[in-house]
Amino acid sequence: MIEKMKNDKRACISTYAGGSKFEVRDMHGGQNVVDINMKTCSCRRWELTGIPCVHAVSAIVSCGRIPEDYVHNCYSIETLKKAYSFIINLVREQTEWPETEKAE
Repeated sequence: MIEKMKNDKRACISTYAGGSKFEVRDMHGGQNVVDINMKTCSCRRWELTGIPCVHAVSAIVSCGRIPEDYVHNCYSIETLKKAYSFIINLVREQTEWPETEKAE
């Protein structure tokens, strides 16, 4: 996904606006404000997904940084391993289920 954004960013022009902010214009005449430190873009895609949008990728690359470093940690291998680290107990066959009181 980030690789596609790197290719698509060619249609964007990033202009440094001070601090960690960039103005990013696309070929359709759109204009967005990206704040790299806050991990925000005025298109809101970065905030919604946790993955830098094409505007953010353009700004990140223009200052010599790596876009993958700006992906939310919920997508990391460590987080994936944590999510699946718990033991999943097997369910016995239905005939072995304990009997319960039946509601009448």
